Amino acid sequence: MKIFVGTSGWAYDWNDDGTLEWYVKNSGLNAVEVNMSFYRYPTRKQVERWSKFKEIRWIVKVNRRITHMKRLKDFQSWKEFQQIVDSLNPDFYLFQLPPTFKRNSENEKRVFQFAEVLKDKMAVEFRDIEWYLKPLNVTCVIVSIDSPIGTYVIKNNDYVYLRLHGRDVWYTYDYSEKRN
Repeated sequence: MKIFVGTSGWAYDWNDDGTLEWYVKNSGLNAVEVNMSFYRYPTRKQVERWSKFKEIRWIVKVNRRITHMKRLKDFQSWKEFQQIVDSLNPDFYLFQLPPTFKRNSENEKRVFQFAEVLKDKMAVEFRDIEWYLKPLNVTCVIVSIDSPIGTYVIKNNDYVYLRLHGRDVWYTYDYSEKRN
């Protein structure tokens, strides 16, 4: 079994330079989730610089315009976004959907539309429990989370994608050997 571990972004206080280069060479991690792409589209120049680092695995968080504002209705925006980041050759595109994206036939169709194109490169983090209560017959990776609201570990194909948000306060949890 292959295991890839990374963080959401690379500019942390433990990263001495705050750079991707330092992260790749010194962190001991072998993957990274591009998180800034959720808030704004990266420039082609940024992506070109990042793509020089072939030794790590890439996950690109899909822009909120696609997931939260358009709620998977605007496939053209997706195509534009994908063209910008595709040179990273991401293992996954992370679709983090809002809690208000409820499970119903219309929203299932939207998820299926993306999954038909992306297959197992589509990682979906549903934030409404209804999505987890019965199987979703779609080829994609269902993202598991460890968070204050609970831990869900789901394997619906050959991958498990676990995002560790933290159990106490978002993004500040100390995962120690003793406590876990």
